Formats: sequence, structure tokens, C-alpha cells
Amino acid sequence: MADASIYTVGGTVQTNRQGIYIRRLADEELLALCREGKFAYVLTPRQMGKSSLMVRTAFQLRTEGIQSAMIDLTGIGTQVKNAEQWYLGLLIQIEAQLMLDGYRGDGVLFGISGVNSVVFSPDGLMIASDSSDNTVRLWNLSGQLLHTLKGHSGQGVKIVVFSPDGLMIASGGTDNTVKLWNLSGQLLHTLEGHSGDGVVFSPDGQTIATGSNDTVKLWNLSGQELHTLNGHSGSVNSVVFSPDGQMIATGSSDNTVKLWNLSGQLLDTLEGHGDRVNSVVFSPDGKTIASSSYEVKLWNLNLDDLLKRGCDWIYDYLENNPSVNKDDRHLCDDVAKRK
Repeated sequence: MADASIYTVGGTVQTNRQGIYIRRLADEELLALCREGKFAYVLTPRQMGKSSLMVRTAFQLRTEGIQSAMIDLTGIGTQVKNAEQWYLGLLIQIEAQLMLDGYRGDGVLFGISGVNSVVFSPDGLMIASDSSDNTVRLWNLSGQLLHTLKGHSGQGVKIVVFSPDGLMIASGGTDNTVKLWNLSGQLLHTLEGHSGDGVVFSPDGQTIATGSNDTVKLWNLSGQELHTLNGHSGSVNSVVFSPDGQMIATGSSDNTVKLWNLSGQLLDTLEGHGDRVNSVVFSPDGKTIASSSYEVKLWNLNLDDLLKRGCDWIYDYLENNPSVNKDDRHLCDDVAKRK
């Protein structure tokens, strides 16, 4: 039997791993164009090796002494308020990957190794960046490094988010942990068991949802696991709270969007995508969901009915099960009671 470790499924074939990478004509063509400084498109369907091609080309350029940077637009985050902040997010990634060392003093941050994502604080006065060197860095808008948050291990930090009030930071790493920090860089709690492929605070900032593999976990701010949401048959790629904080939507590689209440009960499954769901978002009024795959789908929701059905179903459990903690008994207090 062939050694399964030499195969890469559903991801990038990295240059620092043993594995099978089949060179194609596109490898030579893209490399030649990059050497000449010419612009090139790579147009192909999903899962055809575009990211592996990009990584291999960048690696070959570096061996020839040519600096290169790979920019992930989704890593800039969704909290940018204007074009200047968006372009600053681009510059952070470019300067970081060029491995320049120091602070230039003109608003450009650098001296970071392999930035995966950047995000602005809710008030727009601070930037957090995560890195492949297992750190999170906090900056002001003048480009001054405020704090370096150290504590993750593994092969880097993949995601960083601010709490809604801007007083706490959550970071998810390849070490299967999510860490909570204050703005002074102090580690508050470590949530163990999830790699944090998706990390999001509830609108009131009291609950954290993390997505990893095919599950979602809910935690309180003390690092206690509240519930595990089981039901997806593929990796969870996106986790989001509804604007009122009463519902969670998840998008998965099993081609579905699932809706859950805060006690972990599955309310509904939205089917119709022909490929993995990469992102899910609620409309500001919470009545529509947009989900993206090869295409974007819009779903109309009757949230009051979904929540009422969910609370009807779980009402007796919350009231009578002795294992339910005191706070959870009131999850449905704001939802219409059963007829």
C-alpha cells in the first residue's frame, strides 16, 4: 500500500514537506513571467493546484535571490472602514513577507514573519497581525509596535480577532488552541482542543465560537467549553453569529450551511451549493444569509419561527435537566414561549 503521507488532499503542497507535486507547463510559464516582471493570470477551477503553483513559484524565486510576497485578500479582515485601512492591510502583508527588519516611521509596519491575517480594532485605532512565527503583534496607526503576544506553538497563528468592545483579542493557532489576551499582551485563557480555523465573538462579547475540523465549540470568556455543535460531515470553514446573537450559522466543506441556537441544537440545514461553502454572513437585520462557494446564494430566514421551534423543542430539557447550569436555563427567556 502506498504511504498516505505523501499525498495532500484539499490543500497546498508545501515546499517544506515530503509529498508528491507534479510539475506542469504552467510552472515553467509562470516562473518565466515572474522572472521578467510581467503580469500573469492563473485561471482554473477550484482544487486544481493554484495555491501549490503559487507557493512553488515563490520558493523557486527565493532560491534565485528574487524576493516575492503572496497576498491573501481575505486575511485583511472585514472591519476596515475606508480605503486607506484596506491598503494598509495590503502593505502589512507585503512588508512582512519581504522580511524587512525595522520600523520605517511612515505608517508601514514590517519586521514580521509570514503574516496570515490582520484586523483593525473596533475603534479603528489599533491593528493586530498574526504570524507564522507563532506570535500576535499589536500596532498603533503610526506603525509603532505596542506588544508582541507570545504563547502559541506549532506552525503559526492562523487567525486573530478583537472582541466587540475592543478590550480582548482571540487568536487561533496550528497548535490546536485558541488563546485569549488583553490589550497589554497578557494571556488570559487558553481554549484547548480546537485549531481555530474560525474564531468569532458573539455581538455582546460574552461567548466565543471556534470552528475546527467538522465541529464548532462555544466557550465563555473564562475559557470554559459550553457546547459542541456536531452535524457537519466536512471541515467548518466559516462561523458567524446573527446580529442579535441568538443564532449561529456555519459553512462547511460538506456543501451546506447549518443554523444553530446557543444551546447547540441544530435548527436548520440549508442545502443547494455544489461545492464547499467558504463563507457565511448575516444581513444587518438578520433576516437574510449570504453564503459563498462557486457562487453566492441568498437565503431568506424566518428567524423568529426558527428560534421559537428550537426553544419549544429544548424547553423541557433546559427546565428539568439537572446537568444544565443556571445561566443556560435562561437561553430562551427572550424567545416567545410555547403556545
